[in-house]
Amino acid sequence: MPYGRRAHSGTAWHYCCRCTKKKKLDTELWWQRGKLLCKECLDQPYPTKSGPGLLGFREIDIAKILGDGKPELAPPPKLRDPNYQNGEDDILI
Repeated sequence: MPYGRRAHSGTAWHYCCRCTKKKKLDTELWWQRGKLLCKECLDQPYPTKSGPGLLGFREIDIAKILGDGKPELAPPPKLRDPNYQNGEDDILI
């Protein structure tokens, strides 16, 4: 097998549109909703020889995570409340 800067594997490579990992175009990427996606990023179940897989599972999973009531990336209390005082000095690095 050839190797080095000009070596090629005989197949085209492309990046997954969600995770931006480089994958083999003909065996590791599938079209879904107009995007080339790898197995990890597809709506489950991923495509098989019998069909393209079901759509919508990714959105359902995201809605479950966002609907649990936990704050996502909440700012510290000092930034939320301008009158916040805890007695600690600011440290600059």
